[in-house]
Amino acid sequence: MSTTVFYKKLIIKNSGWDYLLKFFIEKQYSSERKSGFLTISSGHDYYEFNYIYRQPVYIWQYNFKTGTIDKVESFTTELAEVYIDKRLGLLEARGKKTVVSKFINELHLSGKDLVIDDLEVHPKVILRYLGHNGLDFSITRVRIRDFQINENISGNCTLRVKGYKESLQIIEDYYEQIDCINFELNYLSNKPVNVTIYKTGRMVIGKVEDLTDKDILEELRKIVSGVIKNV
Repeated sequence: MSTTVFYKKLIIKNSGWDYLLKFFIEKQYSSERKSGFLTISSGHDYYEFNYIYRQPVYIWQYNFKTGTIDKVESFTTELAEVYIDKRLGLLEARGKKTVVSKFINELHLSGKDLVIDDLEVHPKVILRYLGHNGLDFSITRVRIRDFQINENISGNCTLRVKGYKESLQIIEDYYEQIDCINFELNYLSNKPVNVTIYKTGRMVIGKVEDLTDKDILEELRKIVSGVIKNV
């Protein structure tokens, strides 16, 4: 099982952060609402909460009393776990892409003072940060757009580079065309933690048995925060 984490940049133009907290409280989830926020906690430099999205689904079910097949309404509930670092203006949302997108759309409706941008930190920058800080990692795959085979043929390709000494040079050579990079963090556990970074600020983290999601997420948050501070 893997965890998907989305990182975005938040900018508040005129109002302070309290305006955003007020919005979360006003939009708290209840049984009458289709979506909303739950378990809102805040500190001097962060907000942490869950975003709930509920939608109806319909199933056909046999009614033994009437002998008919009836259409029955049920509900599915999806959850995004959200953390906001107020110092860095960093938004971290964990969950399925569909529910995170709905949450971000809801944030857009909070007012004109809030701007949400992609966190445009190229995977190469994160790898450079890991190397400069002496963190043990190894690159395993690189996905390249419009890879030119010859003058007439090009296409998207995935290169398996685990154990290849020149993998960083490949990233240098195809910097503008790289969509995502897979790498392993080797210092968190007895088994490597597999991470995929996309240009848009999305990361997918492979599950490791002897680590909790919280352990891995805190380490990634530390890495992303460190990168932002040094960009």
